[in-house]
Amino acid sequence: MANTVDSITGEVLSEEEYPEPTDLADELMTGSNYLIKKYAFPREQQARMPIHMALAYEKGLTGVSGAREVVSYIGNVPHKFADFIGKKVKVLGAIIYWHPPYLARQSTVGDPSVMPGYYKLLVKLDEMSEQKVISGEKVEKVQYPVVISVSALAVAEVMLTISLTNGWYDWKEPISVVFSGSQSDGYYATIVE
Repeated sequence: MANTVDSITGEVLSEEEYPEPTDLADELMTGSNYLIKKYAFPREQQARMPIHMALAYEKGLTGVSGAREVVSYIGNVPHKFADFIGKKVKVLGAIIYWHPPYLARQSTVGDPSVMPGYYKLLVKLDEMSEQKVISGEKVEKVQYPVVISVSALAVAEVMLTISLTNGWYDWKEPISVVFSGSQSDGYYATIVE
């Protein structure tokens, strides 16, 4: 069996690690990392793009309106997932985001080390956040959509399942979800009416 090298992470992936699933249920059981790798890089020309840009390219998000949709996910600091535990929220869309390798914060001993990159989901909610910005000599209030960062496997699988049928980035209709769980019990997402 041939090995494949992930062009972004440099990780060597063997076919044995990621067997070809036969249907969506099998895909979910092999884990969200397999789903991310399979659906994020479907074409050779996208293989060197960060995953969120490959998804935008695949969806045809171009021009100013396309840029606005992309930036609505990646243009602001994500809100904490924990702030939405136990709340019913309307999810407008989701993307897989590749966070590249980064320098760890300097510890009390030694130099910072390079940490490996990782995948996470950015989930856009039907809520707005507000920020004060300086525009010339005035201070203005700017509103932007609330985006939460999610790396919990059970939540990722629910969002991936919805995105596989509704597409990445903004969906045609919002979907109501309740997030639950805790750090010790794990985090979950349930689709509700």
